[in-house]
Amino acid sequence: MDTADQERLAAAFATMATNVNLRLANKPVPGNAGTSDPILGLIHEFASEGKVRAMGEAFHEFKRRHSSNASFVAPKILGMITEYWRRQSALPSAEKTKHLALWESLHPDWAAELAHALQTPSAFEATVEQMLREQNGLIGGPVPVMAGYADVDRNAFAKLYLGSGDQLSGSEEQEFETAFDACAAAIAAQDEGKYQKVRVWVEDAGFIDFPLIGDYYTYWVANPEP
Repeated sequence: MDTADQERLAAAFATMATNVNLRLANKPVPGNAGTSDPILGLIHEFASEGKVRAMGEAFHEFKRRHSSNASFVAPKILGMITEYWRRQSALPSAEKTKHLALWESLHPDWAAELAHALQTPSAFEATVEQMLREQNGLIGGPVPVMAGYADVDRNAFAKLYLGSGDQLSGSEEQEFETAFDACAAAIAAQDEGKYQKVRVWVEDAGFIDFPLIGDYYTYWVANPEP
């Protein structure tokens, strides 16, 4: 982190300390900012500027000073990294989200790996950039095709079911014009972690579940229609 960014980090900690003191004195905090907001704001700025190493260093210093809040801040940084990946992707804007969902389906442990790497700034930077290279390597690259994947029509009418329990009764239902779009939405919903049951129903094929939802989507992306 260069001198200017170190000064920005010091200013963020100073603002954070001021806000804490205001709360202790039962006085209003400007903008009703949360305790960690000044640091999160700065880390978000670093992400927008492409300064991944500075993100890791800012978190490392935050954890050193405020270890009890580190578990709250870390997941938010992972969300910033997915936005960083979208900005750095070589794909057209309309394809970036689907492409990231494809990569995530092929690397289900990516969040845990990145959270572990976040504990060391150099490892965090290296892991973020390695994962970005893997994502860009998928563009136009070969993806294994398994027998039977072509049996489900990607353009068939489909429904997405999102449930809070093991059963589908009472679950949220969404309709999609194509199975392709339904599977993309299912992957996004699965990543959110809000639902215990995520299923896709495809006309003339019936229900499909994870991990097959990710497998079908991977196949369709890797084998576009002529």
